[in-house]
Amino acid sequence: TCCVSAVSVVGEGSKKCKNATTQEDIPSGAPQNFVAYATSPTSLFLSWNAPLLEHRNGCIQQYRVYVTERETGRAYHTMSDTSSQTATDFELSIPSLHPYYQYDCKVAAITTGEGPSSQTVTARTFSSPPTGPPENIIASESSRSISLEWDLPRLEDRNGIITNYVIRVTNIRTSVESESTTSSTSYTVGSLSSCTTYSVVIAARNVNGTGPFSAINEVQTAEDVPSEPPQGLSLQASNSTTLRISWSAPLSENCQIRHYKINIVELDTGAILLLNSTSTSITVPSLHPFYQYKSKVAAFTIGVGPYSSARTIRMPEGIPSGPPRDFEVTHVSVASVSLAWNSPRPEHRNGLITGYVVNVMGGAESYQLTTTASPFTVDSLSAFSVYSLAVAARTSVGTGPFSMTITITTTSDLPSKPQDFTVANISNSSTALLLSWSVPEFPNGVIGGYITRITEEQTGRQLEYNSTSLTLTVSQLHPYYIYHCKVAAFNSAGLGVFTRVISARTPPDVPGFPRSLTAIRSCPPSITLNWAPPLPFEQNGIIINYHINARTVERAQTFQWTTASTSYTVPDVAPYTTYIFEVAASTIAGQGAFSMAVETKTCETPSTHAPLNITEEERGATSFRISWLPPPEEHHNGVIQHYAVNITEVETGRKLHFTTESTQITVTDLHPYYIYNCSVSAVTVAESPHSANIGVQTREAAPSGPPINLRVNTDERDPNSLDLTWNPPRPEHRNGNIRRYEISIVRADSTQEEFHLNSSTNSFKVRGLRPYTTYRCRVAAYTVALGPYTAEIEETTPQAPPTAPPQGVTASPQDPTTLVINWQPPPVEHRNGIIVEYTIRVTEIATGTTQEFSTGGTAIQLTVHSLHPFYSYMCRVAATTVDQGPFSTGIEVMMPESAPGAPRNPQHEVLTGTSCLLSWELPRAEDQNGIIRRYVIVLIEVNSTGTEFEIEAETTSKLLDFLRPFTEYRYRVAAVTVRIGNYTEFRNFMTPATPPDTAPSLTIEKFEQDPRTILLSWLPPLQANGIIQDYVVNVTGLTRPEIFLSYVTTDTTFTVTALHPYHRYLCAVAARTSAGRGPFNTQAVQLPEDVPSGPPLNLMGSPQNSRALQLEWQAPAPELQNGILREYKINITELETGRVIPQQTSTVTSVTVQSLHPYYHYKCSVAAYTIGVGPYATTVVQLPSDVPTSPPENFVSESVLPTSVTFSWAPPPAEDHNGLIAEYVIRLVAIKTGELLEVFTGANSTRLVYDTLRPESAYRCSIAARTDAVGTGPFTDSILVITPPDVPADAPRIGIYMRISATSIRLSWQPLTPEESRGTISMYHVKYRPLARVTRRSLDDMSVVINTTDVAVTITDLDPRVAYAVAIAASTSAGMGNYSNETVIGLYSNSLFQLHLTGAVVCQEWLLNSGPLEILDDISQDTARELEDVCRCSLSAKFIGDGRLHCDSNRTDAVVLQARMISTETRDSSGILSTLQEWAHTSPTLVARGVQLMVRADCSVELEEFDSSVGCVQLPTAPPSTQTPMTPESPTTPQLVSQQSGPATEDMEAKASASVPIPAIAGAVSGVLVVVIIVILLVLLYRRKRSKSRIHLERNFSRTAGVNLMSTGVYEKPYEKPPLPKAPAMAAAAGSTLESVLDEPIYEPIPGEEEVEFEKQPLPGSLQQPPEHVYHTTSHKVKPTDSGTDSGYDYASTFRCGAALPKETSSASSKAVTNEYSVPRDEPQKASSKAVANGYAVPRKTRDEPQKASTEGQGYSVLDVNSLPTLQYSTFGPGGAVPNPYEALPNPYEALHNPCEALPTHTNPSYSHFDGSSGLDSRREDEEQPKNDDEYIVMRRQSES
Repeated sequence: TCCVSAVSVVGEGSKKCKNATTQEDIPSGAPQNFVAYATSPTSLFLSWNAPLLEHRNGCIQQYRVYVTERETGRAYHTMSDTSSQTATDFELSIPSLHPYYQYDCKVAAITTGEGPSSQTVTARTFSSPPTGPPENIIASESSRSISLEWDLPRLEDRNGIITNYVIRVTNIRTSVESESTTSSTSYTVGSLSSCTTYSVVIAARNVNGTGPFSAINEVQTAEDVPSEPPQGLSLQASNSTTLRISWSAPLSENCQIRHYKINIVELDTGAILLLNSTSTSITVPSLHPFYQYKSKVAAFTIGVGPYSSARTIRMPEGIPSGPPRDFEVTHVSVASVSLAWNSPRPEHRNGLITGYVVNVMGGAESYQLTTTASPFTVDSLSAFSVYSLAVAARTSVGTGPFSMTITITTTSDLPSKPQDFTVANISNSSTALLLSWSVPEFPNGVIGGYITRITEEQTGRQLEYNSTSLTLTVSQLHPYYIYHCKVAAFNSAGLGVFTRVISARTPPDVPGFPRSLTAIRSCPPSITLNWAPPLPFEQNGIIINYHINARTVERAQTFQWTTASTSYTVPDVAPYTTYIFEVAASTIAGQGAFSMAVETKTCETPSTHAPLNITEEERGATSFRISWLPPPEEHHNGVIQHYAVNITEVETGRKLHFTTESTQITVTDLHPYYIYNCSVSAVTVAESPHSANIGVQTREAAPSGPPINLRVNTDERDPNSLDLTWNPPRPEHRNGNIRRYEISIVRADSTQEEFHLNSSTNSFKVRGLRPYTTYRCRVAAYTVALGPYTAEIEETTPQAPPTAPPQGVTASPQDPTTLVINWQPPPVEHRNGIIVEYTIRVTEIATGTTQEFSTGGTAIQLTVHSLHPFYSYMCRVAATTVDQGPFSTGIEVMMPESAPGAPRNPQHEVLTGTSCLLSWELPRAEDQNGIIRRYVIVLIEVNSTGTEFEIEAETTSKLLDFLRPFTEYRYRVAAVTVRIGNYTEFRNFMTPATPPDTAPSLTIEKFEQDPRTILLSWLPPLQANGIIQDYVVNVTGLTRPEIFLSYVTTDTTFTVTALHPYHRYLCAVAARTSAGRGPFNTQAVQLPEDVPSGPPLNLMGSPQNSRALQLEWQAPAPELQNGILREYKINITELETGRVIPQQTSTVTSVTVQSLHPYYHYKCSVAAYTIGVGPYATTVVQLPSDVPTSPPENFVSESVLPTSVTFSWAPPPAEDHNGLIAEYVIRLVAIKTGELLEVFTGANSTRLVYDTLRPESAYRCSIAARTDAVGTGPFTDSILVITPPDVPADAPRIGIYMRISATSIRLSWQPLTPEESRGTISMYHVKYRPLARVTRRSLDDMSVVINTTDVAVTITDLDPRVAYAVAIAASTSAGMGNYSNETVIGLYSNSLFQLHLTGAVVCQEWLLNSGPLEILDDISQDTARELEDVCRCSLSAKFIGDGRLHCDSNRTDAVVLQARMISTETRDSSGILSTLQEWAHTSPTLVARGVQLMVRADCSVELEEFDSSVGCVQLPTAPPSTQTPMTPESPTTPQLVSQQSGPATEDMEAKASASVPIPAIAGAVSGVLVVVIIVILLVLLYRRKRSKSRIHLERNFSRTAGVNLMSTGVYEKPYEKPPLPKAPAMAAAAGSTLESVLDEPIYEPIPGEEEVEFEKQPLPGSLQQPPEHVYHTTSHKVKPTDSGTDSGYDYASTFRCGAALPKETSSASSKAVTNEYSVPRDEPQKASSKAVANGYAVPRKTRDEPQKASTEGQGYSVLDVNSLPTLQYSTFGPGGAVPNPYEALPNPYEALHNPCEALPTHTNPSYSHFDGSSGLDSRREDEEQPKNDDEYIVMRRQSES
């Protein structure tokens, strides 16, 4: 306050004072005495004092309060306004907080800015019941309890310290509910029922109450083993082998019984049978009759319960299950037989044997005899009859099975004739008849076979067959021939009577092909066919018609016709088409082969089809191009010359014509957008039909004229638009589709504004124009471009309302209720006419009330009265022409202020005993009359002296914090604008009381008998500060600080229960009034010991071995120990048996338990001990598996087959399993070989079929069980299994076949090995058939079967003209095996031919460079293809055999081919050779290795027949003076060959040498030359002699001792000594002639065969030619070491191999040996194990070097010719040395050099090949030849000298 006064000398005058305030600043000090405390679970109360006066630095406007939530970090900021500058105490309530959370609070004062904050005060809100359930509940169940674990509720849901949990468990089935509490987060609910579903919910609880329960968890307790046995066990026999066992369920089932265990003991044998059943009864089959059984039953859930009491029953008697033993015939007479036997085995008797039944069967009679004992004699039998006898035992129930049948036979006699003799045709065969008969009425003995005789009527040919079956298929007959047949039976007594003769005709067959087919054509197109019938002997029946096949070349069409004539006119032939025809004849048997095809072509005609696919390729406005395809080729009917094109203009009808040779045309000078129809025709010899029209339209162009009749109209209702209409351009000017019109609008004023519009129709409304404005309009049409415009038309738009408001509108108040408004007219361009009036609108913004005023068209001002003070008004103005235009933008005007009305709705809220919050609302809006700047509060204290306070407030509320508790007040409020307004009415309120200021006095009492309870007592506080409502009791754990218990009571004593023994707690008590709680009084206390309340932790059991386990655990949780742990108690129960192990104790946390049972489950429980035993922790431990301690039971073989046996068994006793049975091991030991077999089968199997046994073998068998891969238990005692024989697994392999005569062959084979025979071979079956010349015939149609018990058979009555296919099968007592693959044997003849070929080659170079083998292959294949069309047959390259090439001596470019022609299945060799001769005369060409060769026209085919089955023999002559190598081009010495080459080379050499001994050669070189010349002349002189000498030569040499010229097969019994050939007595003198050698007898006649005298003649000329592919070597003289003299004998070696060896190779190489090459020898060949191992014959250097037996031999025999006739052999078996009973003999030969190429074995199909693994395999020429590594033919031969 500043005062000024004047001071004179008299004194100071009056003062003039004024107040001034310094400028404010932010406070420099914090608020004082800041406190914070909770008033509820969700609110805090804050109070503070203003900063010290000297620190305020101004008027404190507000306080900023900071509140931070510690648990979440969330911050709250709130402002507290000061109600007056004089207030110093302030309070604030913070609502909506979280229960039991801690909050950090501070406050700062604000003047012009915020000052420093007070010290932070922490307060915690009160707790409240939890709002969320526990989290993550996990339940684990056992059979009687549920263990629960969970987590605390979420932090935000706890609302205090969780004191304990409520667990509510409900039995869902019975709805029985139980509730438990625990302070832990885990709990085990016990005493539950097993296999029962419970619902479990858990809720958390604090001192304020219980929170919500968790979601329902449904838990089902585990199963348990049954506690009681099944009831009412009953045994009842259904029959002698079936027992029915029944029972009822246990009284207490303990969950679902999965099945029942049934234990059955066979008392007679001790066998145990374990069965399972899911029902309460079971039928046990397959028991033993008359045996006694004991049974008991137990239920099984998760384990086996106790067994019931056992019951015993004896089964009824049954019929015997086995026959009597040792049944035998002791004596047989004509009319009786004596029998003897022993009773059945005990296990097969099935009761008491009361007698025996003897079954007698003979012929048609069958009867039974009875006896009580053995022996027994059967009388009254028929003589010469076969009887079958068997015996069976019987009991009182019936007769058992009969024993094995014994068959006896009486004497025999000659049979009668066969019965029911018939002759029938065979379906699908025209060359065979089926003869059948039945056995004679009186066989009178064992029928040995049947003789069938057949006579062919047309030729008189006689056929005879020997067979053992009752049917005979006679094949190789002629179709449609008549045959006369009869048959007779024979037995050991001789041949019986023949049946009557039956005649039969073979069915017709398909005929041969027609001949001389010709086709004759004519024009117009037609074709006539002519032909000749097949040859008479090929017709095979009556020709009924001919089938004609035709096909066209160009169109690939096929046609078929049938006619009975030999000519035919083909109908509907197509013109200009090539036809190919062929004809086949038909009999009733079917259609024959087609003839050779003929070809012809018809004449040309006009095309019958129009061009195709006429399409538009390209077009413009005045042109287009079209294209097309020619007519279909099959409709050309000739050559197309050109195309005619016709075009018609549719709009005008104008026609255009064009021609073109192309398939397209371009047409020009057309009208735009016109349509043209186009068609095209093709022209050959004339014009074809025209194609269908195709329409082509030219493209569009721009219009050539404008639209017509343009009109422009106006509409007074739419002054912004003009209406335009017009017509399209004239049609001839349009030139296309009018797509749119373009409109041009131009504004007819100074702006000349122009714009363009588009329209798709003939009218258009132009919008957006200006009203009252003139425009110029025109229109143009548009197709693909814009055409010309029409002439312009002018038009003016009508008037319209203004489009803009008046301008410059203003408004200004004259006083709080008067307003003046001014404006200017709209702009000229927006007036749109003449303005006639203005409209003014004034709107009261607060209420929306609008007043409207009007003036004349020339006024520009208006005054408005009676408005509201301090209201805002919006003013707008609009102009009017023909109608009102838009209003101007509103101008807002605020009227001046005035005094307000009274505030509304005054309210009060008493906060504390010293504070109250006043609030009110603003006066009504219409009464405020200005801005409310502040409020004035008048407060009067009613209970006191009536003190009045006037308080100002800036807002509509005010906190009064200076009040007195328990005091009544009255107040009123007024608002202030520029002046103070009216007051509200008075209202009253009263302040409440405050909390107590002191705490109660506390006393604590403990109880030894109850270590979980304490008693608290106290006295009320001295200063209550009101009425004490209740007391708050808090108990906090000191041992476990997380424990906090809070209680509320109105008493002065409180008992706290459920505390933890031996723990320390802090107890506190505070009083509470209605105003709140006072301070606490606290004391600490420790409780006494108790037994543990928790089990040991982490109990784990681990097996130490299969009979011991170790338990480990940890002490109970510290909070559950309840005292000092002194020891642990251990209980163990064996779950499978219920046995309890004696209790053990331990002071440590582990223990080992011994002497337990393997694989049993043990329930282990451990509990801690303080002053007593606490709860047990439990775990179940399963021990590991061990091997079973006993074997499986009842191991038997149920059925035994040749290769399989079925075993069955029962598992070992359950107590001996010692684990899960993983599998069973069945051990089989072959008694004969000692071979051990082990079979494994699954754990669930009690039956096994083992199917890899050997037939007819004995095995000892036993079984053991295995557990879990631990090991195998003991095996059972062995049982004996003997398998019966089986049918042979393989067929015999043909070994040797030998020609006996011109119509018979001796065939032998190897016996089967035991693995192949699968039993004792009882019979061999030889089936053979001729290779028919018609391929449709099958083996079954023509096959003959011969049965024999020997390993050889003689096949007679063969046809020497054809080859035969032979197969062999073997039989055991079980049946017959499969037949072997067919082997081809032949008596047929080959034909030798020679071709001369020329080509552009040098013969020697070409043969050398290309290779003769490759050239031969090409020529053979090319010749086969060429001849197929000539002979109308199917050939292959193998129809040519033994081919060789050499150069012609007369021409260097000529090649000579020498070969044999081999028969095929469809053609014989003579027929093919005739075809070859016919074909060769046409001078055809062949292609070989890329060179074209021509058969020379001046050279004919040289034909020469010879019998290849005989071979060529040249006796030795004197040696030449020089050693000249023999070449194929100069063969002078015939060589010994055979039709088949055998596999054993050394054996073959020995036989050849033995049959033709080498005479001694002596004399000078000149003598040798003379002898050679004489022999050659003799041979040439008698070359063409009659064939008698050849036949005689065949017979003599084919029977020479030791030589088989038909076959050189090895003797196929490697363990037996082969039969030795008889040595001929032949001269050995030097210079012996052919005659001198032939003087000696060189064969022994076959008994019964007529001898043929041998004529002394030279060899026939045909034998002069050496066999092809036999190459010769330079000879080396032999110098035997024993004599030291030169005998002059030379030998050569000949090789036939799988691949060629170059001639220049002169030494043996390993590559040649291992790669299928023959081994050349020019030095002594050392014996090589590798050569032997690879299938080669090994020569020996000298005769005195003994041949060592090699373990790698391949089955070769080594023969010493000097030891004849007593030969000895060294034999080597495949895979190892074979014991050799003979001495190894020296080899007198030197190794000889082979300069020639070795040839592949497959080039000569008539040879037999030896395979070291498969023996002989004789193949036809059309079969693939083997190429095994061991396949070689090695032959040692005499040299030229």
